[in-house]
Amino acid sequence: MTIKTVPIRDSLERGWGIFKNNVLFIVIVFVVASIVYAVAERADEMAERFIWPGELLVTVGYLVAFAFIELALISITLKLVDTGKAEVEDAFSSFGVFFKFFITFLLYGAMVAIGTLLFVIPGIYLAIKFGFFGYFVVDEKLEPLDALRASSRITDGVKLDLFMFYLLAALLLICGLILLLVGVYIAWPVVRLAIANIYRNLRSQTPNALPDLAAGATGA
Repeated sequence: MTIKTVPIRDSLERGWGIFKNNVLFIVIVFVVASIVYAVAERADEMAERFIWPGELLVTVGYLVAFAFIELALISITLKLVDTGKAEVEDAFSSFGVFFKFFITFLLYGAMVAIGTLLFVIPGIYLAIKFGFFGYFVVDEKLEPLDALRASSRITDGVKLDLFMFYLLAALLLICGLILLLVGVYIAWPVVRLAIANIYRNLRSQTPNALPDLAAGATGA
């Protein structure tokens, strides 16, 4: 049986190389993303001031905005990893699968939230196991449950390696915050590009990832 590996160092180096070659475009994309995140977060914090159904509508709007930015970042980082270049239009290239993405996003969030309530560790496990769902929705146009199954398959056997990568990524982001926030717009894009590269690598190492090529097992 082939043992899968997570190319942590290679992925971070590739992310850094792509960032250097597209620094202006990437920084602008992530600045815009952070502004949208901040506005949506602020609106969600103010939601409780509205009477029902206003509070519900604001919360739904927050989730939609968050999901849309996540979808756009996945689309752009995949394009950059695949071709080394991307354009603004690539942020909207996967808009056709937004509904699928949003439903899967909600399912994923619910599972991780419930797992986190069960002494945290189950939440971390589920977050890693199903964390590539968005890439399968964007890349393969999979349905919600199929995307979750596919993510489960490609992370099978490498969850500890992925956990170590995410710890390193968190450290890089913290260092970016320490550097007067400016470093965030270096660390954040590099980490996101590294994740896209890891997805591509694990996908190539898992030929039975797609539902039409594998049984319905979800992996360990």
